[in-house]
Amino acid sequence: MESTSLSSVKLHRGQTGCLWRRTAHVLLPSVMVWVHGGSFTSGAAALYNATLLSSSYNVIVVTINYRLNIFGFLGSQELIDEAGKSGINFGIQDTATALQWVQDNIAGFGGDVKSVTVFGESAGAIDIAWILSNPKYEGLFNRAILESGAGGTLEAQTVTSTYGTAIFNGALSYFNISSTDTAKSKLEKLRKIPASNITGYYVASKSTFAYPVIDNVSVLDKSLRALALGKFVKKLDGILLGTNTNEGSVFALALNYTTASDLRKQLSALDAAAPGLDAQVWYNEWDRIQADVYIGNGTGNFTAEFEANSNYITDSGFVVPIRKLAQAYVDAGVPVYYYRFDVTSNATLQTYRALYARGYYMGVTHGSEIPFVFSFVPTLSGQAEVNTSRQMASSWAQFARTGNPSNALVGTWPKYTTPSRDVMYFGANGTVSVKAQASLPDFRQEGQAFLEQ
Repeated sequence: MESTSLSSVKLHRGQTGCLWRRTAHVLLPSVMVWVHGGSFTSGAAALYNATLLSSSYNVIVVTINYRLNIFGFLGSQELIDEAGKSGINFGIQDTATALQWVQDNIAGFGGDVKSVTVFGESAGAIDIAWILSNPKYEGLFNRAILESGAGGTLEAQTVTSTYGTAIFNGALSYFNISSTDTAKSKLEKLRKIPASNITGYYVASKSTFAYPVIDNVSVLDKSLRALALGKFVKKLDGILLGTNTNEGSVFALALNYTTASDLRKQLSALDAAAPGLDAQVWYNEWDRIQADVYIGNGTGNFTAEFEANSNYITDSGFVVPIRKLAQAYVDAGVPVYYYRFDVTSNATLQTYRALYARGYYMGVTHGSEIPFVFSFVPTLSGQAEVNTSRQMASSWAQFARTGNPSNALVGTWPKYTTPSRDVMYFGANGTVSVKAQASLPDFRQEGQAFLEQ
């Protein structure tokens, strides 16, 4: 049988009317299902051309869409009560539905239903983490790859939280719907408003991120609590996950966190004082760590203060939540493989050239590993970047086939276990090596340990 090129593949529309799947090179055995990122507010499957990854590494790649922003992550008690056992968090449920579609249909495309790996970046990885946090989704896939995201990156909110109520109540106010209306009346009036107007409201709300809301159906608990209680999908052949060196730089830029005082303000993003700690002790300790670990001698230097904000976001939003997820799976006996991407690509340098000139240090940015994983060779610069892409793409594909990313281009990839917690380090000039986590160039042990409390 001849393989099917990307240009001739048909789109298959889901029953919800908003779930689409695009399958590339469909006559190959192991299956990789890509979940795109975008802070749960933006993004699309069509942005990721899987042709080279599929054809070069002998895997099927399925890319999916899921509902975003207010359409995928609107939380309110009215919606929860109405949905009942169906639940809300429609973006997460769309992803689960797409994974079920793969289970039901991929054999018809020549795929091995017993060898399915879900992989995603940023919100895509977070989406996967939330599916992993619900045991009812066990069996939808065999392996998982999470790039730069875990449940704790965008932690679930309670329906009474600021996020849980603000977007819904804001919509009522924006469209002149009385807050004293019955729940049924509120929902009926909102549903009569054209989708384009709803989108207009969401854009006007200037929401940077969307969050899952605990509905006791699709999202059962805070992710870190679910991990601590052992309430997560454990029937996996393996899990591969990791981060880029400077995940936080694009977020520090977007949120305008550039100074030492901005760094202090970020403490408000934590869930208040850690249990059992006096609040003042917490703040005093934070002041000391802020000074010693994140800013050091850089006070008064714009680049150093911006990088301090970036590093804090990297640690609190990415390194610590991902390490906690990794450790939970180690403790559950699931093989875990960890990576660090530390390649400042030429494309990244060109994208942020004007910002570098103004003193912003962007580094190895969030999402910059994607062209390497997808083998986007035309966008890479020089043989060293091509070599790194081959190392990463072959590792991802090998993991998708076997549950172990070891291959001839990277050598033996050790499991992430205590005490060394070995990491596969993709470095500059096409180099790749195994490093103990504590030996990584940006390992801020004291700051990360503080944030793990």
